Amino acid sequence: MNVKQFASRLVASTMILLTTVVGGATPALAHDVVMRSIPADGSTVQQAPTQLELEFSGIPKDTFNTVALSNQDTGKVLFSSDPVLQDQIIRVDIPADLKLEPGKYKIGFQITSSDGHATRGMTTFTLAGDTAQKSSTSEEMVASSSEAPYSNETFLYWVIGGLVAFVVIVVGIVLVLSQRKKKS
Repeated sequence: MNVKQFASRLVASTMILLTTVVGGATPALAHDVVMRSIPADGSTVQQAPTQLELEFSGIPKDTFNTVALSNQDTGKVLFSSDPVLQDQIIRVDIPADLKLEPGKYKIGFQITSSDGHATRGMTTFTLAGDTAQKSSTSEEMVASSSEAPYSNETFLYWVIGGLVAFVVIVVGIVLVLSQRKKKS
């Protein structure tokens, strides 16, 4: 086998490997992420919510879904419930006897994404003002800035894949050019 054939096979093999590695990361893009929430992620509300709502990028499967509300400062889980699923939105009512005090809260969730994989995450909000449980149905749904559509792991695959492809191309060019110099 000459150098040119070797270089061609090396480039082809690397491209197949690269496609497999990058292709293997693609399913992670299908995991559903929170697009909007009530209360809005990172927001400060003046009135305690009576219901929690999360809107996802896809329609979660109606299996093994759970939502929990925790006090972010103490880490104490205040309640956990199976949500009601309506298209891309899951909702849970906050128990009437649960009185939320001013402070920081975390809405943790585990859902079965539309791709069939278990997906966990959270949003946060801060309750300011009085401690009375009041309705926050007028709260606007605001796009969540903490949920990125692509994970850091996926980005890393793309960067590594790009670097590998660059190195293979450079090696291939060097090998072809060195073969040409030997012939002349």
